Amino acid sequence: MNSAWPGGTIQRFYSALEQRNYSQAYDLLSDKIEALRKKANRLHAGAERDELLHRIEQDEVALRVIEWVTSPGRLSPPSDLIPVKRHRLRRK
Repeated sequence: MNSAWPGGTIQRFYSALEQRNYSQAYDLLSDKIEALRKKANRLHAGAERDELLHRIEQDEVALRVIEWVTSPGRLSPPSDLIPVKRHRLRRK
C-alpha cells in the first residue's frame, strides 16, 4: 500500500538513496510523513488509522537514520533508534 507516495515519488526516493542524495530522500520522506499524518487525522480510531500511525513511526525512524548517516564525523548510532537485545550465554 503505497498510496502516500504520489505517482513516481517512491522511485525518486529510491533513486535519491542510490545516488546518495540524502537531502532529496529526506525531503521526499518528510513529505510522505506529512501526507500520512493528514490522512490519519481524518480517520476515526481503528485498524487503518493504527496502520498509518505505525508507518509514520517507521518513516520517522528512517528520517533519523538519514540524519545520522549524513551527520559529520563518525558518530555511533543513537541508542533509541537501534535497540540491541543483549542475550546472556549460559555457561555450563
